[in-house]
Amino acid sequence: MDLTTLKNRIERGEEYLLALEESRSREWREILAEYDGGRLALPQAMALVHPDFYKERETEVGQSIRGPRRFSTTASRPVAGCMADRIWLSACPLENLYDVHADHLFPYSLGGPTLAENQLFLCPVHNRAKASDIHLFPWELGEPDWLRRQVDRIRNLLL
Repeated sequence: MDLTTLKNRIERGEEYLLALEESRSREWREILAEYDGGRLALPQAMALVHPDFYKERETEVGQSIRGPRRFSTTASRPVAGCMADRIWLSACPLENLYDVHADHLFPYSLGGPTLAENQLFLCPVHNRAKASDIHLFPWELGEPDWLRRQVDRIRNLLL
């Protein structure tokens, strides 16, 4: 990854935060219609899965949208160790000192599901450093495979 990619990730993260704030004054169904019509950029589309839209309803019906917070302990470990290079500009200098932890590439706190497609392995230091920072998400890879499925799960719960 180069500095241009990192700069673009930061800009897309800012777009996401602005879209999330704007979505609070709009109906979820209205935003959903724009998504279904292909009229939303990725940062705006990702705001659709934010828990603020469904957490009260989820509790009311007793159904989980995102699934468990933690990945299975039987998840496969990558051969390469810490995948910090997918987020930052360089490989992890600590990867041989620690076991890696499974983390959410798109943060769980923002609606990222606990699915293999959203899993990232990081050493404990990089895991804590990443936290829920949306500016580090790889927006350049396009819409994640899980997004449509999550939006459909929320749609089924809300509509």
